[in-house]
Amino acid sequence: MTKLSSDIFQSNWLEFGGLPSPGNLGNAVRLEEGGEVGSFYGKRYAGLDEEGKWLFYKADGSTAPASEINNDDLTYIGNGIPKYQASLGNRFSYKGLDLTVFLRGKFKYDILNTADMFFGNQKWLPNNVLESAFGKHADLKDDPQYSDYYLENGSFVKIDNVTLGYNFNMKNDYLRNMYVYLTVRNLATFTKYSGIDPELQDTGFNGAIDSRGFYPRTQSWSLGLNIGF
Repeated sequence: MTKLSSDIFQSNWLEFGGLPSPGNLGNAVRLEEGGEVGSFYGKRYAGLDEEGKWLFYKADGSTAPASEINNDDLTYIGNGIPKYQASLGNRFSYKGLDLTVFLRGKFKYDILNTADMFFGNQKWLPNNVLESAFGKHADLKDDPQYSDYYLENGSFVKIDNVTLGYNFNMKNDYLRNMYVYLTVRNLATFTKYSGIDPELQDTGFNGAIDSRGFYPRTQSWSLGLNIGF
């Protein structure tokens, strides 16, 4: 962001990505002049105390519980806009057989896993919780808090499209050729992200927030037949 204010409009920063209840956790993203679009702004995780309560870093490097963290202790903790995007398409053929494979990926960005923030916490009981509440976050015994603890590496590679086909050369008076193919969309995803799908909105000011209502992309299979008369 090169310029935010003018003679008419004055602002030090703008905030986006309001986090849902419970907890009134505030906004996740801050935009200010000289800063990167899509930057997460919040607390820095420093561990848990003996009772399983949150500890966060203060501006001076000391640690404190959530109740003692103020605005001066908050800082930029990540960014949700992919730094790189890439794709690769290949077509292989042998006699009448052909195979087309298309891969694509996005790299070097963070995702805020809000589903894990709320449902991966035993404080949510007796409502439904994720398995991570008793595994990865088993030692956590405190209310949900927004911090870099829930920022994950969002980089991924997807096998986006695979088509396998065979072309029959029909030597008769009725058909000139016949092509049969099988296509699969969204075949596989390779990522370290623990959520359902790392491919989120990554444009605008509040991208890469994995909301609790996000519906993942589905896998589809289709069988086709092309006939030339």
